[in-house]
Parts: sequence; structure tokens; C-alpha cells
Amino acid sequence: MSVDEELLARQDSSDNDNNSEEADSDNGVAEFNASKREDLNKQEEQEEPSQPKSLREAVRMAKAQKQNSLKGKIVSERANALSMGTAQLLKAAWQNLLPTFGLTLLWIDAHVILRVIFGKNVFCALGEEWTMKKGGAAVKAASKMLKLVEPMGLGLLNLGCLAIVIGLAVLISLIASAISEPLKTIWNLTGDLLKDFWDLF
Repeated sequence: MSVDEELLARQDSSDNDNNSEEADSDNGVAEFNASKREDLNKQEEQEEPSQPKSLREAVRMAKAQKQNSLKGKIVSERANALSMGTAQLLKAAWQNLLPTFGLTLLWIDAHVILRVIFGKNVFCALGEEWTMKKGGAAVKAASKMLKLVEPMGLGLLNLGCLAIVIGLAVLISLIASAISEPLKTIWNLTGDLLKDFWDLF
């Protein structure tokens, strides 16, 4: 083999090595570009998931949006009507608290519990029932003080009812013990009263 042939063979082998390296680097660049395109496509889908691809899809999407907005409007109108109804019941419960000897306090407590369960769209907050308008929204400035005072009043009324129940339980137990052992009960009560009277002096 001559020197020229040897040099040509070396050059061919180095060209083949360079070509394979270029092909490998081209494949790496192509894979990188493909992954970048996939990331961009995913990002576009996340940013604009509902872009119509044709006029027909655009019309369908517009109709669906219109129906959804109408459904939301109907649901909110029903919730407003329901909220107005429960607000009127709460108002009537407060107004009839004395004539019913406190029995409507049960409905007021139930209203508070149902507000926690079903939410503010159906049951208004305490104090809002006096200022509710037809749309279902309360006047903010007028109801602010009522929202503060009415829960405190409800708490005091519930504490008063608890005191009454405890007092009735004590009275019933005293009556029951007086019936079962009348002399011993009278003796204990008078002894306690005299002891307390003596302690005052």
C-alpha cells in the first residue's frame, strides 16, 4: 500500500467518524427540539384549554357558555329566593319570641346550625334578616351592628334557657326528695337556712 492510499484511507475513516459524531449530535438536537415543542404545546394547552379549532367548535363552545351562565343565574335566583324566605322565618322567630315563651328560640338555633351546614346562600347571617332586600343582599352598613349584637343576644338567651333547665331539674329533685323523705328534707333545708343566716352575722 502506498503512502497516498494510506492517507486517503485515514481521511475516509476520520470523515466517517466525524459524520457519525455529527449524526449523533443532530439526533440529540432533534430530540431536544422535540421535547421543547412538547413542553410548549402542553403549556399552551394549560393556558388556553378551550381554544376552538374550527368554527363549529367555536359555536358549540359559545352555546355551552351561554347555557352555563343561564343555569348559574337561575341557581342564584333560586338561592336568593330561598335566602329571603329563611330570612323572613328568622325575623318572625325573633318577633314572636315573647308570645311563644321562648319556643321560637329553637328555630333561631336551628337557623344558625343550618347556616353552617348549607351555607350563606340559603341561610343569612344573624342580623341580616332585618335589612335584606328583594335581591337577597343585605345592606352592609345597617346590618353591621345587628350582626354584632344579635349573636350576643342569642348566646345570652341560650344561657338563660340553660339556667332555667338547671333550676327546674333542681326543683324536681327537691320535690322528689321531699316526697320520699319529707321530715328529713325539711330538717336539712331549715338547718341549712339557719346555718347560712347565722354565718351572715
